[in-house]
Amino acid sequence: MRHLHLLLVFLFVTNAQGQATWEAMTSVPGAGRYWAAATGNSTHAYAGTGRLQFSGTNNTVADMYAYEAATDTWSAIPDYPAGVREGMDGFTIGERIFFAFGSPFIQFTRTVYEYLPATGTWTQHPDVPGIGFAYSHGFVVGDTYYIGPENGTNNVYAFNGTTNTWSSVAPFPGEDRRAQCAFAANGKGYLGMGAGVFSGVYGDWWEYDPVADVWTAIADIFPVADQASATAVGNVG
Repeated sequence: MRHLHLLLVFLFVTNAQGQATWEAMTSVPGAGRYWAAATGNSTHAYAGTGRLQFSGTNNTVADMYAYEAATDTWSAIPDYPAGVREGMDGFTIGERIFFAFGSPFIQFTRTVYEYLPATGTWTQHPDVPGIGFAYSHGFVVGDTYYIGPENGTNNVYAFNGTTNTWSSVAPFPGEDRRAQCAFAANGKGYLGMGAGVFSGVYGDWWEYDPVADVWTAIADIFPVADQASATAVGNVG
């Protein structure tokens, strides 16, 4: 749910008869938008930033919100401290909440911030190496977040949540891209789809094994898409 339209939220649930259904939840405060970012832990979801309108240069915002699952309520939290962003990535390591990268307007950024719910404050972590990212998603395996491929190099970077440090891992072997989606399942990361920097929209998918530090091509998906989103429940993406 990383690209989020901040008006309506739906929860996919299983009813007493074992049937999968959608249930409408409380709407998110604030203006409707796209290219927003979201993540969550066992008790709360966090969402915000994004672009209010496609055209114009002053439509990107920095407001953020927290959702409490137990009460189905939203509340405003302090704005994202790095300023306005669209196309950020939100990720969770354990119960810790992070938002990173994104674009103020047609550019990449390298910043990483963690939100501390106990104090309602943000703390900055080291910038990602390289040129930065926007409109792209990474995945978390264990205590490590992986983001890539970097535009122009296909580099992939790993943020260790225990040491709060960055390192490089095996480069992505597929075509250069951004606006890909990603998820983790069964101790491995999965990345696919997205758009080429200058042309092309992709449907290929790749599996990353962090133990072997190896990427392996898996089945393609159709239809192809960019700016899609993905998640996992248990070991199913």
